[in-house]
Amino acid sequence: GASADVLKEHAERLRQAVEALLLEFEGKKVRVTASFGLAHLLPGEATKSLVERADQALYASKQAGRNCVHWHDGQKILRYIPSEAIPSSASPGASGSPSFPGQDPITAQSNTTAPNYEVPYLPGGQEPPKDRALLPQPLEFLHNRSEFCVILARRLAERQRTHRPLSVLLLQVDRYLDFVGKHGLQAAQLTLRATSQFLQAAVRQMDTIAQYDNCTFALLLPEAELAHVAEIAERLREAICRCKLPLGHCWERITVSIGAVEATDGDDTDRLLHRCEEALEQARSAGGNRVYVHTGQTVEPVEAQVEG
Repeated sequence: GASADVLKEHAERLRQAVEALLLEFEGKKVRVTASFGLAHLLPGEATKSLVERADQALYASKQAGRNCVHWHDGQKILRYIPSEAIPSSASPGASGSPSFPGQDPITAQSNTTAPNYEVPYLPGGQEPPKDRALLPQPLEFLHNRSEFCVILARRLAERQRTHRPLSVLLLQVDRYLDFVGKHGLQAAQLTLRATSQFLQAAVRQMDTIAQYDNCTFALLLPEAELAHVAEIAERLREAICRCKLPLGHCWERITVSIGAVEATDGDDTDRLLHRCEEALEQARSAGGNRVYVHTGQTVEPVEAQVEG
């Protein structure tokens, strides 16, 4: 698992990313913030104790005014600031909880720069630009395509033994190249980050999310049959469709196309993903902002579409 330092850094970067977003939901502009409570498993510690410590740290973040990160180191609760930490002034208030010296809250300043990566995938089989400055960056905290395929292969092997349901979604942001041409790559990247953060907030802890290619995400959903996955996909599509993002000098609505498939006996990674890609392509060819499922025999639409 991740070290305590890596966990704290990831939480802070997530907090900054959420704070930077300004969304429009049902005609109203909304800014979202997030509070984090962290705890790292100590040697010999029971799960219940770990969860209680994390909950105490979360309470400290809320008491400190929210939109911040606190962690419980086993003895005391500290507020995380990049490169440093200070004792929290917010008491968890629970019986037997540690006390903290009083200090004024400190607001963390965002100074994180995303690493400069190269992503060679573009929709529609287009060649990537020769100018590396025009290449989009992969999204933080997500598996890449290769990692996703490794995880999927392992899950498929488990399914062969247990015969438990296992499903995959491929979700692509519609009109991504139009966003690039109209608003520029940096603004278009905001659509991917917003979609990524929405998906990370929506999936279960047991699910896996990855950046499948430039503007497509892959979700691996254990213990989910195709009918259930179709409902999940439709709810995701509809929820994303209701949000707007500030791109350039206007507000743009994001829509997504989704393909869904459930693993069957004898499936390997290539066969399963090929069927899911067929369902995604059918959703895109039908105009986008749609969900299609591959039943193993046919590709079928999921009803209750919202206008694109």
